[in-house]
Amino acid sequence: MLDEESSEIQSVISGDAAFLERLRADGFRGGVHSVFKQVVNIEDGHGELHTLACRRCDDAPNTLRLAADELGTDWFVAGDPCFSLPEKSLLCFSSGMHVRYSQALPWECRLPAYPARLSNLPGKIARMERALQAEAVSPPAGAGRYQQAVEAMLREKAERLLHLLLHDDLPGATECAVGMIGLGPGLTPSGDDFLTGLFAVLNIEGSPARRLRRICGDILERAAPLTHPISLAALKTSARGRVRQSIVDLLDNLFDEDVPLDDAVLSRVMRIGSTSGRDILAGVLCGARLDDALSAQGKRGLPAG
Repeated sequence: MLDEESSEIQSVISGDAAFLERLRADGFRGGVHSVFKQVVNIEDGHGELHTLACRRCDDAPNTLRLAADELGTDWFVAGDPCFSLPEKSLLCFSSGMHVRYSQALPWECRLPAYPARLSNLPGKIARMERALQAEAVSPPAGAGRYQQAVEAMLREKAERLLHLLLHDDLPGATECAVGMIGLGPGLTPSGDDFLTGLFAVLNIEGSPARRLRRICGDILERAAPLTHPISLAALKTSARGRVRQSIVDLLDNLFDEDVPLDDAVLSRVMRIGSTSGRDILAGVLCGARLDDALSAQGKRGLPAG
């Protein structure tokens, strides 16, 4: 029997609606995959990753945001089993830490629809390009030759990928994109982050590039052995049009005919991780350039892949 008196309980502020429904419906079981200062990843029995995040993180797919300012090894231990108790609205860990989700606000990823008229996209593309160029001129502290080489390779592959997509060469584009997976250091390499941003744009309803989104599944079929499970989880959700709220906010702003590009919205994406935000933005930029070019070529209205 669960002894709530001797357990430490953290409350969930908000969470992915589908994840909350699963916790409430079928008695989720899994184990702690990895522990960091701001997030804890949980692997379920099917090998899928779910995340507990501190309040400073934004809402995201398969994620619960806790009221705590930080997480970490004081509360969670890698390998620790966990299970949900729907009748008590608790996600329980054998270490004694429990997460209560009864008051969690449900969150759903809602990408914008592509507008009937979008005359300001070229100007917003130019603004994003300037933002990325400014970061390239002033690289983060400690960035060495390897990071610079990764960034140069990513830019080269991104231009190649855009060219192939514009010419409807999906086999060639798939090969190019697969070559980006795992490119760069860290748990979410630069190439993966780039594709996460691009996948999100390819899933915009009504966009000129949406007919190309079948490439997402083709890429994912080959991704698993090439990258880290944490990065693979982000690629999987983005391929289905599900990304974190800060990226949704950027896409809302980017594909809005009536407003200029919001520097605050742009900055929130740029601040994701150490380099992830810039790489995600580069992927969004590639998708926006693709939409703009296809629109100019009069290729709107073709069926989605």
